Amino acid sequence: MHEFGAGEGNSIRVLLVDDEKNVRLALRRLLNAYPDIDVVGEASNGAEAVARVAELDPDVVLMDYRMVPTNGLAATRTIKRRRDPPRVVLLTIVAGIESDASASGVDALLLKGCPKEALLDSIRGASGVV
Repeated sequence: MHEFGAGEGNSIRVLLVDDEKNVRLALRRLLNAYPDIDVVGEASNGAEAVARVAELDPDVVLMDYRMVPTNGLAATRTIKRRRDPPRVVLLTIVAGIESDASASGVDALLLKGCPKEALLDSIRGASGVV
């Protein structure tokens, strides 16, 4: 995992994972407005996310829950088996998956449509930058 910290000129490296291109685009636009966050790549499903994590070594993966063929929880379980895994913030519209998300290794869980401050706080908190 990359070393970074507030005020050190380094940014939180984020991988966006969602099967909807417009969601990825909106998230990229939002996150690119903050100098402490660097969107380093995108993936459209869980299997692609696993490959992109190995390629890009992000600090945080912003992961959608519902995707095919590999959903966000299955991808998170695979990613978390890495030697130095990134943190995973799971975005969902599905309520009541906290237990499954936690068991899969998810570091933070947010409902889609949450305030942008909650999203930013989760990314920064998962990365250790508050």
